[in-house]
Amino acid sequence: MELGDLFSFDKKIAPAIIKPIYWIGMLLIVFVNIIYFFFGFGRLFTVGFFTGAAAVTALFVLRLLIGAAEAPSFPGNSRIASAWFPTSERGTA
Repeated sequence: MELGDLFSFDKKIAPAIIKPIYWIGMLLIVFVNIIYFFFGFGRLFTVGFFTGAAAVTALFVLRLLIGAAEAPSFPGNSRIASAWFPTSERGTA
């Protein structure tokens, strides 16, 4: 007996129903509704707003640090490339 026969739906739709992303989304919606029920909209919105702001700030700071760490590599790579290729072959690609 196959899954489509057991629940009487088309076999083509079975992978779409069983995907974990749908179940995780459903569980998150239920979880947020429970929190909303206990704490109310104001607290939920405030926590969500500040959490999102903190996440954006953290991403900005991390990207800034990555850029600062990568900045010295461009002159170094240019020097290595210029030493690798002879002067007569540069810019002929």
